[in-house]
Amino acid sequence: MSQLIHPSAVWESSEIGPATRVGAFEFIAKTVKLGSNRVTGPHVCIERDGVIGDRVVIQTAAQISAGTLTEERVSIEAHATSALPQTFRWDNEGNNLKTPPSHILA
Repeated sequence: MSQLIHPSAVWESSEIGPATRVGAFEFIAKTVKLGSNRVTGPHVCIERDGVIGDRVVIQTAAQISAGTLTEERVSIEAHATSALPQTFRWDNEGNNLKTPPSHILA
């Protein structure tokens, strides 16, 4: 499957995996790395230095802050906001987990 990029999307990144869909009015910064089979709703913003894994779904109007890591098979709900760099992961029981940055855990 090829990439589907909506004409109204602003995507600066050249690292977009195969079978990825970029939604309407989405913004993807230049230094973002996008995995394969990723789908997003409209009005999503992914800031610089983010990494979005394979098979990730990001719902409408989610805001992903700079430096955020999203591992494989994660779903981020509509209007979710990550204000600090964080790691989103999926556990073996089908739950999304959010790990705060290491400086908050110290």
